[in-house]
Amino acid sequence: MRVIALFVVLPALAIGQTKSTGSAETKGNCSPANTGNNNTFNITCQGISEKVGAQLIGLLNRVAKNQLDAEAVMAKLDGCLRQLAWRILNTADTDRVINVATVFTRQQFTMRSFNEQEEPSQLREALHNILVSAGWLFVPTNHVMIGVSLVGVSIEVPPSHASAFEPAASALASILNQVGVKAVERLNPGEEDHPDMITIRIGTKPQE
Repeated sequence: MRVIALFVVLPALAIGQTKSTGSAETKGNCSPANTGNNNTFNITCQGISEKVGAQLIGLLNRVAKNQLDAEAVMAKLDGCLRQLAWRILNTADTDRVINVATVFTRQQFTMRSFNEQEEPSQLREALHNILVSAGWLFVPTNHVMIGVSLVGVSIEVPPSHASAFEPAASALASILNQVGVKAVERLNPGEEDHPDMITIRIGTKPQE
């Protein structure tokens, strides 16, 4: 999981209180917590690149100079970051997917993604590890995704093995959607080149 920690010093007037906040609990893609130390905010952002994190530091420090309300700024910023954040499965989500996939242990599968793009590649690696942990059998192939426009996750079954593979593919697509990863299951005649496995294609993150 990629996590970026940003440290921003805000003037007292921007915070609107002088007492120490103590322990702070916040939620969201980019969550602020007042440390109580010289009005320093520790902002933890999940699923963004270091480059974007550096840009945010500059942006937030400019906001601080104008003494804007920190929580209001972060609420708007979190909406923007939701578009940039990677699709990350936390421990609870991972366990849910494993519990569903374990029902179909020894299911053969292969995976493809846009190798030149970091976000789909990291999701492919995460799902690979989850399915292997659930007892699925990964079969490497030489196919790559080039010149293909795909958004979300496509779990594809060769029509000749629909009755055998669709239950596993459908269950996987369903649980991925439940944990926030948009996925669909479909029959694809093009996968008859590898009729003895499910093919999981990882496309780009859908825009909300």
